[in-house]
Amino acid sequence: MRAALAALLCAAAAADDAAAGTCTAEPSAECGEAAPRIEDALPGVEEVPTGFFEEYVPEAGAAAVMPGVMKTGGTFRRDTWLVLVYAPYCEHSQAVEPLWRRVAGLAAEKHNRKFLKVAKYDATQKGAAAVSGRLGIRAFPTILLLLKDGRAREYRAPRVLTELADYVKVQTNGQVDLFPKADPDAAPVPGEVFSLTNHNYEMVRGAAATTFVKVYAPWCGHCRQMAPAWEELAARNKHRRDVVIAQLDATAHHTARDNLVGGGYPTLVVYTKLGEAKVYPSIDRTVDAMQAFLDKHHNLT
Repeated sequence: MRAALAALLCAAAAADDAAAGTCTAEPSAECGEAAPRIEDALPGVEEVPTGFFEEYVPEAGAAAVMPGVMKTGGTFRRDTWLVLVYAPYCEHSQAVEPLWRRVAGLAAEKHNRKFLKVAKYDATQKGAAAVSGRLGIRAFPTILLLLKDGRAREYRAPRVLTELADYVKVQTNGQVDLFPKADPDAAPVPGEVFSLTNHNYEMVRGAAATTFVKVYAPWCGHCRQMAPAWEELAARNKHRRDVVIAQLDATAHHTARDNLVGGGYPTLVVYTKLGEAKVYPSIDRTVDAMQAFLDKHHNLT
């Protein structure tokens, strides 16, 4: 019964994403029996039991909860929690694993650790169906922000770090900042979007790599919409040591903005090894289209 419910919820998640397939909560031919279970891939993230959610209610019923008192496994906590509700072997849950590892690491930093706890919850375990029904969980994975006053808020924006960090910062009144701190000496990491700043933007003019830059503003709806595709583009090029996928927050780094090619938001520019700046001319911001543009100008260098 629990496996059937998990399969239904995972299928519901896929129905919301035209590019996704479906999978069941147990190993299948599609998921593959060797697929890594998310609970194994995130050994450092606390797994909470079903009883953890006992006194949390969805937003509409928050008035019935005593402010500041959470009951978890027989103890009381006054922490804010960010919980990943997942189903083992669900491909959509597996896809969130790298994000959740990064979130857990950022939440553990000194300026965040006393304000936010990060956990995961296996929604196929005994008693989970009642929790899902009461909190309105309709698909896997679901990200819940559990506030100190007992409200359970479902995060519904794209599952990318910049979007989630912005959401958590707003919901915690600025107490939690999951945005990675800019390191002027940091080097690009293969498979990840590299953040340009006022201190490191000159790297795009070097001959060591072709750099594809997204100049954006956090408030820009088009920028937010394309964020998942930009991260996927970075992942797709992780094996190319001479290609960097980067982004620049034009509202926070004015010197870099003024010295790089810009315009409306977002502006996408390939900086070639020859020192040329090639502006992406299309409104087609799919991964395939952007990859083709990158390959065209990278192969000319």
